[in-house]
Amino acid sequence: NYFSQVLAPLYFRQGDFHKTALAYGMADKSGVPDTSSAHYSGSSIDYLHNDLNTAAIEKLYAYLNNPSPSAFEQFVIKNNGIRNEDVIDMMGTTHLRDFDFAKAIEWMQRSPQSPQLINESYNWKTDKTTRTNINPFHDYLNDWQRNEKPAAKPFTKLSFAQQMLATERSLDTMKNKEQLAKTYYRLASGYYNMSYYGNSWELVAYYRPYTAWNSGQYKADWEKEYFGVHKARAYYQKAYELTGNKEFKAAALFMVAKCAQRQVPRPDYDWDHYEQWEANMNKFQAKFHQNELFPQFKKEFGTTKFYQYAFSRCSYLRDFAKKR
Repeated sequence: NYFSQVLAPLYFRQGDFHKTALAYGMADKSGVPDTSSAHYSGSSIDYLHNDLNTAAIEKLYAYLNNPSPSAFEQFVIKNNGIRNEDVIDMMGTTHLRDFDFAKAIEWMQRSPQSPQLINESYNWKTDKTTRTNINPFHDYLNDWQRNEKPAAKPFTKLSFAQQMLATERSLDTMKNKEQLAKTYYRLASGYYNMSYYGNSWELVAYYRPYTAWNSGQYKADWEKEYFGVHKARAYYQKAYELTGNKEFKAAALFMVAKCAQRQVPRPDYDWDHYEQWEANMNKFQAKFHQNELFPQFKKEFGTTKFYQYAFSRCSYLRDFAKKR
């Protein structure tokens, strides 16, 4: 209790968030975790994963790797639930959250192992579990299609960062507009799949509650992209503007529209002001259903094969087209 209720809050108040994490790590190591602290969820690793920004994690790594630690620092390091390998993995992950792929690669290469992106699906009828290599560049239209095009071999955080960096750097040498459009589209799909809605959210998050959505209020800076998919939308837009292929142009604009829908903020549940929350939810649902880009999508691409494909699979588009 001393470490979680006394020492950790003191560090927190003075802005030493890396030391706050270590204090919680001491509480964990004691074997008696305390969950009553205002900033403590009962796991120092959860605090490390969810509450520390890049600067704080860098300080934490420096603390654990100080070549001349004091007696107290040695005591903290020796008796802590946070290990050096945890911080190394988190350093790579926080740079993925910042879209700094070069830095992410640098840190992931120091990690003893990088978890593979594999989806496990259990079939209760056959009592069998199917393992699928997640493809973080797959541009599915519906969520249930997210694993329809599996990767040949499993991706890891490291291999994904390497592909994203190589793809970004290839933009500098490309002259052909169609090639540029396809490259921006591939990058956009990578960014989208890193988000809360994507098939590879595990690249940047360690837990994904099914009830979460973009509320417009973010606990950490990286969540703005995780829930708001602004980078993905901008890159799909670039693909749309560059290509001269009408079918591909239609696909790119539809993905822009998909991102735009994710950017409509949903109000957080408010029990104390239920009637106001309900009114706000009605406004959200109306705006969410009536995508701002569907009029342009139908006008420009209503005669394309892709429009028919999207129409057969997207209920929001069908409702719009039928004026419902």
